[in-house]
Amino acid sequence: MRLKCLATSLAILFGLAPAHADPGDKAGWSIGTDPRKRVFLHYVAEKDGPRELTLACLRDVDSFDVYTAGLFPKRPDGEATLTLRSGGGSVDVSGSVAAGDDGATSRFESNTDLDAATRKTLRAALLPMLGGAGPIQLKLGTRDIVLAPSGPPAASIKRFDSICFGK
Repeated sequence: MRLKCLATSLAILFGLAPAHADPGDKAGWSIGTDPRKRVFLHYVAEKDGPRELTLACLRDVDSFDVYTAGLFPKRPDGEATLTLRSGGGSVDVSGSVAAGDDGATSRFESNTDLDAATRKTLRAALLPMLGGAGPIQLKLGTRDIVLAPSGPPAASIKRFDSICFGK
């Protein structure tokens, strides 16, 4: 557990958990990559707004990370499960909740080690969910929110798949 907390802390320290938008972020889904076999899928509701959801696959360190901005009402810090779902299915992600940047909301952070079996299981659930019909919804505890009217564009899902789950 300490290693998981350390990894999450280092990710935040080194900018792998971007909750704030980069200047010029457009509304909707965007994808970012880097030469270390890393891919980041972000959702921003409005131009220059916070990155409400980030899915980060870090192949160089075999990690899959999920971060939300302060989307949920303030709740006690601690372990939690975030469910991502759409018409294509759902994915449960274990992580932790901490105070959002504004102090009035909570954010979610997860860091999952990706061995071969976990990678295969995650791919089987995540890709249909991202490409499913209908809105992308998030559930944390008893709170449900509609994050996006639809999932990422097919080209972004294909690129994410290629980098995160490819050989």
